[in-house]
Amino acid sequence: MFHLAALLTFTPAVDSGSVDLPDSARATLLQSRDEQIAAVNRVIENGDKRRIMTELPSMADGGNGYAAWQLGVFFDTGQHDIPVDPQRAFALFERAAQAGETFALVSLGLMHAMGRGTPVDYAASMRSYNA
Repeated sequence: MFHLAALLTFTPAVDSGSVDLPDSARATLLQSRDEQIAAVNRVIENGDKRRIMTELPSMADGGNGYAAWQLGVFFDTGQHDIPVDPQRAFALFERAAQAGETFALVSLGLMHAMGRGTPVDYAASMRSYNA
């Protein structure tokens, strides 16, 4: 079982030199969590849907769990005129949680408890909250 403190300081154990990644993805792996959050916030601050839908998936592909989580929120809520798609939101939350994004654990707990994008599963909801 993960402890919250461990997840807050999680850094992916990836040797970015041994994987064939685009330069933007390699840069994401080398950023601190604060830098990753700041980069995501710069993309979404003006609300440009096209920019959000282009840059956030690229950041998420590069290992930025915050980008995956934020994009999942947009698919869950429809913010920035992004079509609501609970299944896609759930998949993005899972991806973000695997990248160590703690916000995604809360989102997964809610999705499991409410049956959004996945069947209702209270045990899985509690596992997410406890993590």
